[in-house]
Amino acid sequence: MQPIFTTVNEDFDVIIIPDINPGLDHHPVLTHTYSIYRDPFHGSGKYIQKEARISSPDRKNDPDYCGFITVEREGKSFSYTPEGAISLSTEAIQELIDVIHHYRDTSDLWAIE
Repeated sequence: MQPIFTTVNEDFDVIIIPDINPGLDHHPVLTHTYSIYRDPFHGSGKYIQKEARISSPDRKNDPDYCGFITVEREGKSFSYTPEGAISLSTEAIQELIDVIHHYRDTSDLWAIE
C-alpha cells in the first residue's frame, strides 16, 4: 500500500505508512497499524531512500520516527504509541486519526503496489 503524505499543525509534514501484513492468499490486507514519520522531504516522495530504515526493527532509533497509531475499533477507537525521537501533540494525533479514518473509509484511495 502507498504511504500517505500529509501536513499537521499547519507546518509539520508527515508520512503515514500502513504496516502491511499479507493475508492467507498473500494479498495485502487493510492494516490496523500505521507508522508515523516526520517527512523532511515535504511530500516529494524521497522517503524511498529511507525504506531500509523505515522497515527496520530498530526504527525507534530513526530521528524522524514519531510512533504509530492503531485502529482499535473501526471508526471509534484509535490509540497512539509514542516511540522514537519525536512525540506528537494531541492536535497532531487527532489530525492524523482524521486522515487515517478518511483513508479507511474511501476505498478509492487504497493504492496497492
